[in-house]
Amino acid sequence: MENLGSYCIILAALTLVSSVTRIDAAVAMFVFGDSLVDTGNNDYITSIARANFLPNGIDYPTRIPTGRFCNGLIISDLISEYMGTEPILPILDPNAKGQNLLRGANFASAGAGILDDTGVIFIERLTIPQQIQLFQKYQNDVANLIGPAATTTLISQALFSITIGGNDYINNYLLPLSVRAQQYTPAQYNQLLIATFRNQLTQIYNLGARKLTVSNIGPLGCIPSQLSMKAIRTECIPELNEYASNFNAALKPMLQELNRELPGAMFVYGNGYDMIFGIINNPGNYGILFLPEALPYVRTILIYWQVGLKIRSELYNHLFCHSGFEASTTACCGQGSYNGVLVCTVLSNICPDRSKYVFWDPFHPTEAVNRLLTDRLLNGPPSDISPINIKELLAL
Repeated sequence: MENLGSYCIILAALTLVSSVTRIDAAVAMFVFGDSLVDTGNNDYITSIARANFLPNGIDYPTRIPTGRFCNGLIISDLISEYMGTEPILPILDPNAKGQNLLRGANFASAGAGILDDTGVIFIERLTIPQQIQLFQKYQNDVANLIGPAATTTLISQALFSITIGGNDYINNYLLPLSVRAQQYTPAQYNQLLIATFRNQLTQIYNLGARKLTVSNIGPLGCIPSQLSMKAIRTECIPELNEYASNFNAALKPMLQELNRELPGAMFVYGNGYDMIFGIINNPGNYGILFLPEALPYVRTILIYWQVGLKIRSELYNHLFCHSGFEASTTACCGQGSYNGVLVCTVLSNICPDRSKYVFWDPFHPTEAVNRLLTDRLLNGPPSDISPINIKELLAL
């Protein structure tokens, strides 16, 4: 999708919707991780890491803030969209029961990290061990609903997504007066994270997961929150990106080892770092989607029509005539340098066209970026996702 110029996608794509290839049967999806993938679990716990207030959700189909740290949809929503199912619910949502559980659940929690002490500044969050415990409870609830054998089948065929690790640096090791930084060198801390994460992934496998996507850590030195702390304006902070790169360099071979050691396992490595870094470095080259990649957008338009929601003109522009991003390191919503200070609120500066921004708030990408990443995770080559992409993983 690089160097595509500024072509527009013709509306004739609408006629191709009926020919979109879908999986034959509904596949459940389970999401573990942090605020990048939290769809609202923190709304139901005593946490200050929340996004259940405007302008978060300003581009969500209902225009209601749900707890997603985004202006609109996140990657798990878009994968559900591709699979032709409703988005999975956060596990703590009161509606996450009965038949709604059969399409899976989201266990992610803003502020969570690989280590239990990550995110303590947020008062409460669902740690990865707690997320795994909630998954065990989920299994018991579903077994009571459809029986143990059917539950085992549902889980073994399901898509699992794990996105975690950034908070272990931003909200742990790199904090002022960090205890972890006093205990460990960067190399030792990285080893601790990888060893702990390996055990957690093995636990999820032992609970029945077989198809798992694991995202690496993105370029921490390029996010507005970190750039805002520097007196000299710069595109990215090399030292912070090095922390992420070193973690990622150990993560990929660890997943390859798990694939060799655990029977039937397929751990897939999502290279979010390079994808996002490429967008940040060459923002004008991204955003144009040709017909096959445009189909998820077409579905969104049809959903909007079906529920009677107004489609904004800038959404059409993004879907069909988007010539690339204009702001790669300044957040759409925030305050201070890079709009990277504190969180996005109704009192923040907010950009008029979210489709032109890489970052929605000081930490998280816009829906426009989430759509590009989702397309590459679904269809991309091994440089984006390996050893296979999500579409191939779902077909196993």
